[in-house]
Amino acid sequence: MRHFAANYIFDGQNLIKNAFVSVDENNTIKFISDENQALTERPFMSFYNGIICPGFINSHCHLELSDNNYSENKNIGLTSFIEKMIENRNKSHDLKKIKLADDLMFLKGVNLCADIVNTDLSLDVKLKSQIKYINFAEQSGLNDDIAEIRFNKIFEIYKKFKEIDSEIYLSPHSFYSVSEKLLDKISELSKDSLISIHFMESSEEKEYFENKKGKLFNFLNKFQPNALSDSSLCQIYNKFQKFEKAKSVILVHNVKTELEYLKEYKNIYFCLCPASNLLLHNELPDDNMVYSQKDRIIIGTDSLSSNNSLDILKELKIMQAKYSDLSLIDLLKMATSNASKAFDKTDFGNFTINSKPG
Repeated sequence: MRHFAANYIFDGQNLIKNAFVSVDENNTIKFISDENQALTERPFMSFYNGIICPGFINSHCHLELSDNNYSENKNIGLTSFIEKMIENRNKSHDLKKIKLADDLMFLKGVNLCADIVNTDLSLDVKLKSQIKYINFAEQSGLNDDIAEIRFNKIFEIYKKFKEIDSEIYLSPHSFYSVSEKLLDKISELSKDSLISIHFMESSEEKEYFENKKGKLFNFLNKFQPNALSDSSLCQIYNKFQKFEKAKSVILVHNVKTELEYLKEYKNIYFCLCPASNLLLHNELPDDNMVYSQKDRIIIGTDSLSSNNSLDILKELKIMQAKYSDLSLIDLLKMATSNASKAFDKTDFGNFTINSKPG
């Protein structure tokens, strides 16, 4: 049995001063001490200055984009970023960079990662990874006439992950990028499922739904004119009714999310990706949104196309600087126990007896 002691143990809920946690040879938690019990030395005890906490949970990532260059996308905004992603989707990819990103994310403390997949590029890396992945096969397409084709294409990716027993769910990219028919096909399979959806990422998205104009509106009209012209802002929020039987709906970004529309939905969690939002749009959610929903906020890194690292601690430091009224416990919960609830992963995010949270 090994004992890991520190100035503080964060068990997922509380900070325990001068405490230690004990693990067996399989890294399974076997004991969590009370306060000051680490002041008495034990055989095979290591003491660390700082805080020992459960492994971090990255609640939103795009590992397959790890060979992209984030510096090219600084301050370009949502629409220009989408255009670049579309331009790059058929380029050849550097699998070594995807593997390196996975390795570095683990070394930065991530043990569980919710990852968006549009291809099977990351599949082999994930098979050998020390990180547990929850995958979301992401769907998009504004043309109802080819909804079946679009659905079947991503469903092939979904099946490849299923064949090797990887955890994977079908999810829409965003409400502005899926037709009603495609959204209905996804929602039919959402019972007891997890859903991850990019939502109210920037002022451009809000302007699109609120006023039917702007850069994003003009861009999407090139693909399917008037595809969502009848959708008001209120109607967009009402679409969450389609996922009322899902275990959890993870809304990603939330820079312009309006909480009054979401009061009736109890299965929603808010994933923030602060470094990515600052790089692309120089915007973050308002203070009220963060403080009022702190127990339902979780943290992601987004991809290396909009971030210079997949480092959850860096994201927490940005949160701490912007939202100074958040306590250290609030911040740590966002990266651990809040996310374990959101993804229904009780073995992660908390120090509990017989768990292996990393």
